[in-house]
Amino acid sequence: MQPAQTRLPGAWPGRVLALLCATATLSAMPAMAAMAAEKRMYRCQQGDAITFSEEPCGPDARELDVHYDTPAPAEAADAQRRLQAQEASAAAAADAAEREQRIDGLEREIEDLRVERDHAVEQLAAERQRGTEDRADDTYRERKRAEMKTVIDRYNTRIEAKQIELQQLLQR
Repeated sequence: MQPAQTRLPGAWPGRVLALLCATATLSAMPAMAAMAAEKRMYRCQQGDAITFSEEPCGPDARELDVHYDTPAPAEAADAQRRLQAQEASAAAAADAAEREQRIDGLEREIEDLRVERDHAVEQLAAERQRGTEDRADDTYRERKRAEMKTVIDRYNTRIEAKQIELQQLLQR
């Protein structure tokens, strides 16, 4: 009898390989940094010629104090400027995304208010119709008409406020 074989997902070997490569790279980084930090640089002058080498290049070789992991001041300033530009760009993109979300939200709120208003008016109209059939009272009809106007005005005021806010966002 043969042992049962377990079938692994197709992407599994690739993921393991990627994980092993990443682990090997990360574990080698401290050693590479230590090697770079241990490198020495020498300056030699032979007549008018100046040479630089990792090995002493003559009897007058002077060891230089070189920091491989420290950028030059101009490089550091340039990197700082790039970082600030990237941060500003990311902040602008986040602001734009937030603005777009608010615009979408306002558009949905306006539509929802219109639907609510129309539904409330339909209900009041149906009540007025039923009440008119039950009694021929002009006072009842006028009261329902005033109630409908109040509901419409209240919703329209809210809708108008949302539309103003939407317009302000769209103009930015």
